[in-house]
Amino acid sequence: MNYELKKATKQDMSKLIDYELSNIFEYAGKLTKEEKEQINQYVKNQVYEHLEHYKMIEVNHHKVGCLCIENKDDGLLINELYLEENNRNNGIGTRI
Repeated sequence: MNYELKKATKQDMSKLIDYELSNIFEYAGKLTKEEKEQINQYVKNQVYEHLEHYKMIEVNHHKVGCLCIENKDDGLLINELYLEENNRNNGIGTRI
């Protein structure tokens, strides 16, 4: 399976937020409504503030995930990597 990394744009923000939230809520366990609202606001702010660090992962011109890359010391750090469930276990994450 071939993929491309493309710079995320403002048009990708809702998808990036959805990816972030689905990942958090998948592992967070039981949360109160207030906690969920706080997490939602935090994620929205973080995606907006760090949009330039995100790359969209595309397979056959369809967005299937994202990653967040940050400059760290003398190299790059993959801070986050998210793939939609139906695109997992196909070697994309490993190749990235």
